[in-house]
Amino acid sequence: MKTQTRTTSAGWKLGLVTAVITLLGGLTASAGSGLIVNETFDPPSVDPLFGWEGGVENVTRHYVSEGVGGSSAAQISAKLLGEGAYIGTMLHQNGLIIGNDCATPQNTVLSFDVKVDRPDLEYVVIGLQSWGGIGWNYFTPLLPATASIGAIPLGAYVPGEFKTMVVAVDDPLWVIDPYPVDTWDAPFDPSGKTYQIYVQVDSGAMPTPGEFTLTIDNVKISTKSPMVPFKAACAGDLIPGKDGGFAVKEAGVATHLGKYTETITFPPEGTGIVKIKAANGDMLFGSAFVISGTEVAVVIEDGTGRFKGAKGSYIAILTWIDATYTAYTATATGNISTVGWNKK
Repeated sequence: MKTQTRTTSAGWKLGLVTAVITLLGGLTASAGSGLIVNETFDPPSVDPLFGWEGGVENVTRHYVSEGVGGSSAAQISAKLLGEGAYIGTMLHQNGLIIGNDCATPQNTVLSFDVKVDRPDLEYVVIGLQSWGGIGWNYFTPLLPATASIGAIPLGAYVPGEFKTMVVAVDDPLWVIDPYPVDTWDAPFDPSGKTYQIYVQVDSGAMPTPGEFTLTIDNVKISTKSPMVPFKAACAGDLIPGKDGGFAVKEAGVATHLGKYTETITFPPEGTGIVKIKAANGDMLFGSAFVISGTEVAVVIEDGTGRFKGAKGSYIAILTWIDATYTAYTATATGNISTVGWNKK
């Protein structure tokens, strides 16, 4: 994170953040919660479309302006010739994703809109796969990988009309390690990894194989938020350090904490170290970033007691009491994870 510094009349330095804060999924002053996965993979995320097939003819894969509300959508069509026929296409592949710590198989859902031109498609196969590192894929041996691959029942639908499908990543319908040649370690891990999403139709999904066209739009991975609002009011003091850094000490009242005390230690440049003590002695730990002379962003990264494993973020708005910039009052708003959010 690149910073600049400026010197106030009191002689101490404040770091002025000049880059957009993207730590842990993207924290900004207007963000409700920068820790939550909420990504829509609208085509064309893979361009051109590619895929695989067997036992089929008349194959097409392309983008069409027939998505929900006229958006661009991915479309595949083929003639399945008989038992064992299949056709698939990749919907999304990405590079290394860093952050999204609050996303787990237990709190994450996959959703998409699907339209089929015939009435008897019983299911589509959707695959979610993830692994570690830029450029790696599941053909690379000895790398930890996770996958959720399964047949998603379509149920009742109207041919030629979109139907919205939603499935939890930890739903029992997903199959773990479907292929013995691969080494999937666990259900699809949506946090901080490279991943891909694909769709496949096979002859087992239709009682009578033949021609079909499938259109898929608004493929989305999102979490059922484990976050709750966080608000605080406090008064504090800024203490200049001999090395050019400074410390902040404050006391106040906050939701989920009650009466609390907080210290932030800032080095001459860069990130501050945050320690917050709740009324019952439980602790929160995190990092702080000076946005301006009156704004500080705090990212909660862990804690003790009931806050063990806590995540969150908030923006504190300071009002300086006098011209020496050493005493202030402040209000803070943001989000913090609920107790037990990381337990199934």
